[in-house]
Amino acid sequence: MNVINNYLFTFSKNSKNRIKSNFISQISLNISLVVTQILFPPLMIIIYGLENFGIWVFLTAIPNAFAILNLNLNAAAKTEMSIFYNKKKIKLVNQAFSNSVVLTILFVLFLGFLSFILIKYFDFKLDILKNLNKNEINIILYCIIISFLINILNNIFKTALTYKGKLALEVYIEIFTDFLSKLLILLLGIIFKHLLIAAVALLISNILKIIIFYFYYLVRKTELSLNLQYLSKKKCLNYLNYQPHIILKQCQEF
Repeated sequence: MNVINNYLFTFSKNSKNRIKSNFISQISLNISLVVTQILFPPLMIIIYGLENFGIWVFLTAIPNAFAILNLNLNAAAKTEMSIFYNKKKIKLVNQAFSNSVVLTILFVLFLGFLSFILIKYFDFKLDILKNLNKNEINIILYCIIISFLINILNNIFKTALTYKGKLALEVYIEIFTDFLSKLLILLLGIIFKHLLIAAVALLISNILKIIIFYFYYLVRKTELSLNLQYLSKKKCLNYLNYQPHIILKQCQEF
């Protein structure tokens, strides 16, 4: 315990405030997730019906299949950016940021192409979807998948806002937009009671979320800049095969 106290005692006042702010925001996020996970499913069942809720769970699970392709691009970039920022090597911070932005955009385009192929050629004549026609299924899927892709793209701005170690702003935006998304789905469900409207509500809330993150990115980006001259094949390959100990070792070499 004395070792911990001595270690914390060496922190500056700003560092202590940052740790406190991050801790409180993470606790708030956990509480928010627990509350929404407890309340949202039964409320959606009451409003949309059990069958529609099952359809919603099934369709929203489809983008999660792409999770196996998650390459942790932004996690690798943020690790590098944090280390280089603490070393006051701003050029290397921007190099890491620029490479991660390009890779993330290419990754989103790749997943978007796979999603288009899935929707266009997969036969969704399943029993669980028997009450929806082909056009309704396609529109719902497009809304859900575009929302999924927006969230991946949004990692660019999340990285830009958190690489200095301040997580509270990102967390509170996530809490707000998650609550707004579920509230919109429930309120519009009371009026229309159709999953198509729920999917549109999900898309609108995710568009709003990326706009909010982009706004704060513009306000707080300070020394960050996107420069295509910083693109590095070696760095991109390192991000594609993200291994924290390798990233840390390479950062120590600078």
